[in-house]
Amino acid sequence: MALIINDPESLNEFIVRKTNEHWDKTKAPYLLSYVTTDLAPLGAHYRSIIGEGVTLKQYVSGLPSVRVVVHPLHKAKVGLVPANVQFSFEIEPSVRSSALVTEPPKRPRMPPQRYIVMQFLNLLSKLPEEDLKSVNIPVHVLAKLVEDE
Repeated sequence: MALIINDPESLNEFIVRKTNEHWDKTKAPYLLSYVTTDLAPLGAHYRSIIGEGVTLKQYVSGLPSVRVVVHPLHKAKVGLVPANVQFSFEIEPSVRSSALVTEPPKRPRMPPQRYIVMQFLNLLSKLPEEDLKSVNIPVHVLAKLVEDE
């Protein structure tokens, strides 16, 4: 008999069953991203069942048989575990320390016009001495070009 999922009750049963099966096999949460993939072969789409304006996360939060768990650093990593199971995503020590270390502030970028002028002057500096003698750019023009807007 083929499983038919076309109403909230059958969707709830499907999600709870998949959550329990996944937990029993892997001792890991059944990620919400799996729901669409697992429903596809059955020709079901959860969006048409739960309706517009409700996310899958909001929908499954109301199921008493499962509990929603969210990764503390990867907010898109949302899963389900049986309601009676204590679980939280672990943060690897290397990830924890790098996430908590504050990086020094980055040097502000040079405005584009200043960068272009600096690149132009850098190119001029590579010209032979003879050619450099014939270059004549008034300083006030260069100053105007690098001026912040």
